Amino acid sequence: MNGKSSLLAAVLLVAGCGAFDGTPATMSGAWPSACARPSVPAGAETPIATPGYVQYAAVAGRAVWVALREGLLAKLDPFCGTATKTVSVVTELWPTLPYGSRASFGALVSDGADTLWALAEVVDQVGDVTQSVVVRVDTVAAAMTARLVLPPIGYTRISGSLAANGAHVWLADAATEGTIGRLDPRTAAVVGSVTTPERAQGTNQEIGAAPDGAVWVANGPHAVRVLDPDGRTRTDVALPGADIGNASILPLGSAAWIGGGPAQRVSATDYTVTAVGAARLDSLTPGSRGVWGAVNSPEHAIVHVGADGGVVATYPVTGQTASLAATGDDVWRVGFDGVLYHLAG
Repeated sequence: MNGKSSLLAAVLLVAGCGAFDGTPATMSGAWPSACARPSVPAGAETPIATPGYVQYAAVAGRAVWVALREGLLAKLDPFCGTATKTVSVVTELWPTLPYGSRASFGALVSDGADTLWALAEVVDQVGDVTQSVVVRVDTVAAAMTARLVLPPIGYTRISGSLAANGAHVWLADAATEGTIGRLDPRTAAVVGSVTTPERAQGTNQEIGAAPDGAVWVANGPHAVRVLDPDGRTRTDVALPGADIGNASILPLGSAAWIGGGPAQRVSATDYTVTAVGAARLDSLTPGSRGVWGAVNSPEHAIVHVGADGGVVATYPVTGQTASLAATGDDVWRVGFDGVLYHLAG
């Protein structure tokens, strides 16, 4: 490991915050909105007008939050799309951007409660990321409460991967060479690091944070490795016939979901593998009765997978999906066009 491969991660220690089991509170009928929930059949999607170009969506504190390319994190009225709270991330981090540069976000995740973690970036004229900062946002106060500046590493930095679950938040920086780490958000001190499998290094790898503190990472194209927080290998799980390169990984209470083609369900107790009856699923997100994922090629669809790994429903959509968020029977889809869509589940 050389100096270029330094990497930071965050572990959020929240008093009284239990592990997130992937079953968020139902928003439908409970979350106040100035607009009525669209009265449409299951699978119908409705574009939601938002205050900017949407890059990511997440649910925190029973509210829909979006990361806007304009440099804002915004809490939305879920069905109107108007911003009820905003956090001016880029203005606080970089009051003046370098000439020709623009703001962007590389990731947005919820810890399953009231905290968001985002990767804010500065992108230059040719599209390279020149600066990156991980920020912690208290959604109740609508304020940044911690930040982690990622140091220069001597060559172009590209977006990393964030994963959060209850009291555990991890960051993998895609331009580094095989380490993820943990940070105490109260002091910004790095308290540990984990080395990822050699066969996964050099890739824009995804990571998944489990409720018990373990981190799930790819171990080559046909396996995943489960690591304890101290870096010890808990187990390796073979995924025969699957290609999980850059695949979405979502560990929940009883199982972990791997989005590679085909998608897989892995038991969190005995690590048995069940193939999900669906193609590659991107942007995996927990729902009240299983998980949701996006099919981006060759067709475009949103798939609801039940807790047993069976496909509950497949809903065609109008284009590719960049990000998903869900709660209850409501799904919010961010298209590659920067538009937020509501999908009735």
